[in-house]
Amino acid sequence: MPSDFSLNIARGKGYDTEDIVGETLWKDVVDRIVQCSVFRNDESAETKAIIETSRFGNPVTVLPRLGQGAFRVLVTDAYGKRCAFTRERTLPVLEAAHIKPYAAGGKHELSNGLLLRSDLHKLFDLGYVTVDSSVTVRNAPQTK
Repeated sequence: MPSDFSLNIARGKGYDTEDIVGETLWKDVVDRIVQCSVFRNDESAETKAIIETSRFGNPVTVLPRLGQGAFRVLVTDAYGKRCAFTRERTLPVLEAAHIKPYAAGGKHELSNGLLLRSDLHKLFDLGYVTVDSSVTVRNAPQTK
C-alpha cells in the first residue's frame, strides 16, 4: 500500500504511473496478477472445461411486468430523484422498490414504492434492511 494512502478516504484516490508512487503501485499490481493462478496458462482439465463451455444458455421467454417503467418514473419523481435512505442522486443506480413485492400482489402504486440505491434495494428485498413508518432505516433480524 502506498505510504500516502489513508484507509478513511471518502472519495476515490488516483495515482499517476508517471510518478514514483504510482509506478511502484502499478508494478505491485502487475506482480500480483502474474502470481495469481487464474492468469497463468493453466492447462488443467477444470480450466479447459470452463474455457470451452458455451457462453450463453438456452433462450428463455420472459414475461415483462407491465407498468414497471411508469412505476419507476412515478417513484423517482416523488422522491425528488434521490434515494429515500441516503439521498444519493445518481439516476443510473437508483431503483424503484416495491414495499410489498409485486410477485406477492404488491401494486405499481406510489404508496407501495421507495426509491433506493441498487445495493440497498437488494438488501431490502432480501430482508437485511427494513423501514418503519417514519422511513427510518433499521437492520432487519437475519432470518435467512
